Amino acid sequence: MLNVLELRQQTQHDDLTGLLTRGAILALAAQELSRRDRHGRPAALLMLDVDRFRGINDRLGHPGADALLRRIATCAAGALRTGDQIARVGGDEFMILLPETVPPEATVVAEQVRRRVSELSHPQMSAGDVTISIGVAPLRDCITTVDACSVTADQLLYAAKGAGRNRCQQNLARRSLAA
Repeated sequence: MLNVLELRQQTQHDDLTGLLTRGAILALAAQELSRRDRHGRPAALLMLDVDRFRGINDRLGHPGADALLRRIATCAAGALRTGDQIARVGGDEFMILLPETVPPEATVVAEQVRRRVSELSHPQMSAGDVTISIGVAPLRDCITTVDACSVTADQLLYAAKGAGRNRCQQNLARRSLAA
């Protein structure tokens, strides 16, 4: 029988990657939103997605694609600063919470993650074959819920994909950053 700590570990961490789950990171984001409201502390939420993952999955098969997702998770987590949090929130989607981070710094972190992932190699793929797109959403005063911030980050992610993939998008009205 599982004890409370083991059960908590299982519900807060993704089985495949060991990263936080969607629920766990959204709870942390709610704490950051509360901190912003109380103390005016900045924070940002990044949503990232592996570009053309369906084709990668077809090429590598499910075990190979799962291994690649684990490598991407490790690589992305390694690009983060102390205190930043990362979660796997869907098949090939990840969310990163950046506490104490103003928008320009959030974009720098997003670019570091994007660059590192694009340098990954795999036995059946070359460096540069794996890329990600990232939406960068600051927890601004006009954002009143974590869901609203998550939706904004997701919209920015899809704007990055629409602008050519392998880029970070921090504003729907601005040009995105690309390699």
